[in-house]
Amino acid sequence: MASQYSARLSPCCRALRRCQGGLTLRTNLALILIALPRLTTSARSAPTQLWSLGARDHNYAEFALARRYAEYPRTFPNDVTFQVGKSDPAKDWPFIHPGPADTWAGSREHPFKLLFDLPAEPAGLFTLTVVLVDTQGMVPPTYRVTVNDASGEFAMPKGGGDAALGDPKVGKEHVVEIPLSASLFHRGENTVTFVCAQGSWVLYDAIALGNDPTGAPGTAQIGGLALESTFLFVKREGVLKQLVDVTVDLNGAFDWAALELRTPTNRYRFPLERAAAFGQLRTQVALDPVAVETPVTATVAVPGKTLTAEGKLTPAKQWKLFVAPSTHTDIGYTDLQPKTIERHNQNTDLAIDLCREFPGFKWNMEVAYQAETYLADRSHPHGVSFLELARQRRLGVQALLGNLLTGLCSHEALNRACYYAYSLKRDHGVPFESAMISDVPTQVWSLPTVLAQSDIRYFSAGLNLTRGNTAHYLFDRSPFWWQGPDGSKVLTWVTGGYAQAGALGLDVDVDAVAPRVKSFLGGRYSGEGYPYDAVFLHGAFSDNVPLNRRIAEIAEQWNARYEYPEIILSTNAEFFRYIEEHYASRIPTISGDGGTYWEDGAGSTAAETALDRQVHETLPVAEQLHALAGLLDADYVYPAEGVARAWENSLLYEEHTWGAHCSISQPTCEQTVEQWAYKAKFALNASTQARQLLRQGLVALASQVTSKRPSVLVYNALSWPRSGLATFGGKEFWVRDVPPLGYRLYPQESLREASPPSPAEPARSVENRFYRLTFDANTGAVKSCFDKELGRELVDSSSEYGLNQYLYVSGGEGTNVVDLGANKPADLTIYTTAGAKISRQILPHRQVVRVEAAAELAPRIVSEIVLWDDEKRLDFVNRLTKTYTTAKEAGYFAFPFAGDQPKFELEIPDGVVRPNTDQFKGACKDWYTVQHWVGVTADDCAVAWAPVDSPLVCLQDINRGKWQEDLPLTNGHVFAYAFNNYWFTNYKAGQGGELTFRFSLTSAKELSRTQVTRFGWEAANPVLAQESASQSGAGTGTADAASFLTVEPDNVMVLTVKQAEDGDGLIVRLFENSGKACTARLTLPAVPFRPQFRRAEECSLVEEPKQRLRLSGGAVEVPLKGFGLATVRLRG
Repeated sequence: MASQYSARLSPCCRALRRCQGGLTLRTNLALILIALPRLTTSARSAPTQLWSLGARDHNYAEFALARRYAEYPRTFPNDVTFQVGKSDPAKDWPFIHPGPADTWAGSREHPFKLLFDLPAEPAGLFTLTVVLVDTQGMVPPTYRVTVNDASGEFAMPKGGGDAALGDPKVGKEHVVEIPLSASLFHRGENTVTFVCAQGSWVLYDAIALGNDPTGAPGTAQIGGLALESTFLFVKREGVLKQLVDVTVDLNGAFDWAALELRTPTNRYRFPLERAAAFGQLRTQVALDPVAVETPVTATVAVPGKTLTAEGKLTPAKQWKLFVAPSTHTDIGYTDLQPKTIERHNQNTDLAIDLCREFPGFKWNMEVAYQAETYLADRSHPHGVSFLELARQRRLGVQALLGNLLTGLCSHEALNRACYYAYSLKRDHGVPFESAMISDVPTQVWSLPTVLAQSDIRYFSAGLNLTRGNTAHYLFDRSPFWWQGPDGSKVLTWVTGGYAQAGALGLDVDVDAVAPRVKSFLGGRYSGEGYPYDAVFLHGAFSDNVPLNRRIAEIAEQWNARYEYPEIILSTNAEFFRYIEEHYASRIPTISGDGGTYWEDGAGSTAAETALDRQVHETLPVAEQLHALAGLLDADYVYPAEGVARAWENSLLYEEHTWGAHCSISQPTCEQTVEQWAYKAKFALNASTQARQLLRQGLVALASQVTSKRPSVLVYNALSWPRSGLATFGGKEFWVRDVPPLGYRLYPQESLREASPPSPAEPARSVENRFYRLTFDANTGAVKSCFDKELGRELVDSSSEYGLNQYLYVSGGEGTNVVDLGANKPADLTIYTTAGAKISRQILPHRQVVRVEAAAELAPRIVSEIVLWDDEKRLDFVNRLTKTYTTAKEAGYFAFPFAGDQPKFELEIPDGVVRPNTDQFKGACKDWYTVQHWVGVTADDCAVAWAPVDSPLVCLQDINRGKWQEDLPLTNGHVFAYAFNNYWFTNYKAGQGGELTFRFSLTSAKELSRTQVTRFGWEAANPVLAQESASQSGAGTGTADAASFLTVEPDNVMVLTVKQAEDGDGLIVRLFENSGKACTARLTLPAVPFRPQFRRAEECSLVEEPKQRLRLSGGAVEVPLKGFGLATVRLRG
């Protein structure tokens, strides 16, 4: 091998053998260490300083955005142009200079242009000095300086780390001193441009330009020599070679330069040529790959000088980069929703063409909604092509309908999130194997349960850490098996950003890719902690961006140039299959909840969010009623299409795009107004559809239940017996023990007209056999709630608030409550109600306390507190007339329960979360998104609290923008986070009008999870009443009370009873709500109209049959994990 290279030596290389004079220096050189120059010149007089920015004091306080790096993209969207003598460093020169590796800054180069005038013709030697507080510690940049038309590059060393972003004292100072010939400048305006061309950021301390009019460049000097084994492999004459970067610090003029490398087995010689006007001489040479660290001696020579260094060649993995290209799907945001939908349709058109043109090209539908709209909007031939390529795994259709805010989904909404994608498998054979979520920084803990139970094995999440700053815990742990509350797992990759192929330059040109791949691989993937030889890149293009065909061209060009890293344009699932096949035993398992960082934006539209929560309760009941009516009448037509539309509308409301990018800055512009109108219709339409389906289903079922005399059917949609207040035709009556998933008939003749309430009378205190309440005379809040059974006060006497006390909070603009990057504590003002008028009325079965008050921007607040005669339960119904404002605000209802060091539990979709205990590091803890209940347990008391209309809660205190990584749980305070407008984009800028917020609570010495679950679900699901059919003539009629289905044990509940999606049979979905594994027994009681089911099957969550279950005597047994789901199909 040595002789092969010797035959090709140029004269300058042969000079290495002759050059014995001059300086010879041996150092122990680490191959990844690059010595930066402090370039020297011949002796000269002290230069005159022409200009400077900042003072060299290891501080960046004098520069813009100091300590507020996250504001750079918004403050400098067009990067930096600074004019000496006119611009102000405190406003116009940022303390941080991002690089392409910084996803938070757009994953691109950011040129900083500095303009200055020279009044006379330049002469002598100029010296540009850049003093840095620090460089990024993992992927420091290549720093490019361009003086007018001449450029040079300098490799930065690794700095002190991210702590320097907030504290300059911990940074590692680095100085770049560059001698520059006068020929690079000219009289008049000159421009120096600074760019972090590769890697991440630098932090500025000072920059200065000096001039020595009598100075001149010296003779050639070798200031340093470094080699770095790269990750790049090429084929040379069919032999695999590894590329090695060579960096030489050369100052002054030279006629030739040469490099010799010696290893124990090989000798290589190469000529060196300077390509830049100044800076480091950098080149790349191809060597035989090494399997282990191998010593190497490197010698560089110029006329009269040599420098020798000892180092090691390091082995590199033969990387596979699985790029799953997609365009991020915002349904709106960048433009009106129909236009963004059409943009994705056009992307799919082009993707189909590229699949035909480039054999290696593949494309992903980030969400299934893209596939649905494409097949609906395009002609049949387009649809045929789409489905054919999808079956071939050239087009990947991801399982989830949209980029969901999973915390807003109900149990069943989340369970339905994969239904449309599965229909493509069922009806067209499209692979159904993976899911993606982009943009949204966190997902609920039960998502892996839902995906795994839907037969989705793989999940990738490309996170946007805006207002989710700490949610990066999983970046360094991917890939991993994410384990849900029930133990189900999905193979998961979590990463920062969702347009990573674009960040690598795959849409620019092939030469731009290598440095960006180096930055990408040079961080966490380079260490022993990452044992794999493959990496996943999530997505290609940002928000609704057109697909650029260059990605197909450049990937093909790259793979023709390099053997490794191999760029594999893939569907989402391919990477995971590769990892599972090659590294199954090395993949860790991680369990936990990410919290709900972005779900707080739903509080900007509290009325519509409340409608969506009502859909969560109404729609499953409507399905249940129609399904049961269909069992009783073989000719009944189940409204499958209407049900599917309602579920999709609800899910699309829970999709993360709320409105326009300018929704906050321009709340009245056309984009903002029209996009919100489109978004709001998802909730409005879902509500209308669900209520209509409920009415139709109740009438249909009641018409199948006959009685000898006119009766009212009271229906209980929950899977345990119920008692409570029923209303029908202006009549109110208390019902007892209505059978689970069944009914009880009440003769109409026995029902009385609702009695008028007693006259309202002033009241400061009220009690029943369960509670004694005392109200604050001014605010109307419950300042004392005494549990008479426990002999215990439920209100924390140390709190300044009472139960159900309304708090209006103003302020926060430009502070941490809007974004942690503001680096400014929130200055908030808290207002509460005043001038309360408190009265009591006695009604049948209950007492109602009415509180009328007012508060800041709420001229009218009416609260009704209900104490039930025969049920240990308090209901709070708050109706608020709110004044519209775009000033930053939030509203809360306080529930400061008494108890030291209590334990909290919260219901999430298909699961339960204990704050801190069940959450990832970096999960959201300033607020939570709750389904039906919050449990607060102290040593001597447990409280179940149910928020009916508003999903957001804060524990311990209101949201003050602390972005807490750990939540100290020292008191029992719960704050319903009713509304806010804290976001700076996407969500609504303000809201006004009539708002309703309902809450319920109960207490006991102990409450099991099952008891709390039942309480929360009952608060949101009143019993229903409808006139039943009358039977004419003789006959026995149907039973006065019956269950259509029952389930045991108590910790198992029925989530869904519905017609199967394919129309064949009845689907019953079960959920274990206490965390205890069990065997559920599902029974169809022997009532006269029971259908004769002959077959039972356990199915996936999307209703694909798995295994047959034994059906005997009208009952079937189903194994359930703790917090597990089971879907059973019953066939005739």
